[in-house]
Amino acid sequence: MIPAWLTAFGLSVYGVFLVIYAPLAALGVLPAPELDADLGATLCGTLWLAAFGGMASGGLGFALLAAARSYCARTRPACATAATPEAGRFG
Repeated sequence: MIPAWLTAFGLSVYGVFLVIYAPLAALGVLPAPELDADLGATLCGTLWLAAFGGMASGGLGFALLAAARSYCARTRPACATAATPEAGRFG
């Protein structure tokens, strides 16, 4: 359970960071990433890749958060109390 929460949190934060970083880097507010000239990378292509990668990572992270929350809710043990009708049958 803990690995699901940690992974979901990490993916969500990473995705949100990239979605915010890409337009700010395109506007010159934040420093742009270094480009690999050997691969023929362009600034525009790199920032588009960062933006779409951020949306994919963020989407996966938020989906995993929902799945982990659902799993926790479905597997939580039910506590029996004295007020339940079943308590009187065996006592």
